Amino acid sequence: LRTPTFCLFKVILSMVYCTILGERSWMNVWRAKVASKIESVGDLQAVPHILVCIHGGPACDLERHQFRRNGVFATAYAGHYDLHLKVCTHAEDLQHFLERNAPLEECKRIA
Repeated sequence: LRTPTFCLFKVILSMVYCTILGERSWMNVWRAKVASKIESVGDLQAVPHILVCIHGGPACDLERHQFRRNGVFATAYAGHYDLHLKVCTHAEDLQHFLERNAPLEECKRIA
């Protein structure tokens, strides 16, 4: 095994890339993670799938914007998967939503 090396060039390149795109460095990784989950779960069963988020601060707002009608997930998966979004106000709201068997009528269709 080799000791991982720190590459300053990669860090600088990543920072420049994020600056050019005008977004935070973690957004691309987050999008890839969510897209992977949507595709793997969506390919298992052709049923409605609910994505759940909890309302929070500015970072949460950035994430929620990705699920809007013109967001990356709505545009990329329109017609492929039946995706819905449930925005909870806090953890207890999420718990009650799940205890009620995640009623689809409380969710907004995104794709």
